[in-house]
Amino acid sequence: MNKHNDVIEIRNSRFKSTILFLACFLFVACSIWLLKIDPSNIWGSFVQNIKSHEKGWIFVINIIFFGAGSLIFVWRFFDRRVQLRITRKGLYSRVGRQKTASWADITGINVVKIRIPLSFGITICRLIHVPLREQSEPKEKRRFSFLPSNFKNISKDDMAILTELLEGSHKGLFSTLKEAHQQFSKPEIKH
Repeated sequence: MNKHNDVIEIRNSRFKSTILFLACFLFVACSIWLLKIDPSNIWGSFVQNIKSHEKGWIFVINIIFFGAGSLIFVWRFFDRRVQLRITRKGLYSRVGRQKTASWADITGINVVKIRIPLSFGITICRLIHVPLREQSEPKEKRRFSFLPSNFKNISKDDMAILTELLEGSHKGLFSTLKEAHQQFSKPEIKH
């Protein structure tokens, strides 16, 4: 987290990206090992072991899914662009869709926890929801049946900041945004 004269810049966390890369890489390595692929004849042994394995397609899906995850986390490790910038004028976010909002347009800052259905309340990720003031035309609301009801209130025009891969803690980022919103959303008195 970089702070320069009322500007706070937040980038991707290299530590979190490294941990998630290692987890994905471990799944890929285990799937390849369980398929018992011969390094001298990779493609031939790969196809043969998939055919001989009763559930070989599960290993292939693991290799594709977690292999793509590994590549994404390597990319996020080296991506040093600013993901979130907090200034006196407003908030700039590259997390999700690129968006800029002035403090006057932000109506509040909330935390939304996303849980897996039937998971006994296990939170898989947290979003910081930044609702924006109504524009001239009414907003179309997103409808996701598998997400909690508080997530359904996020419209396409609002900011939804996924904080899990950013520098710093979720609580620290949330409190920083709340403080900045309280400090900068008040109109300046000109003499």
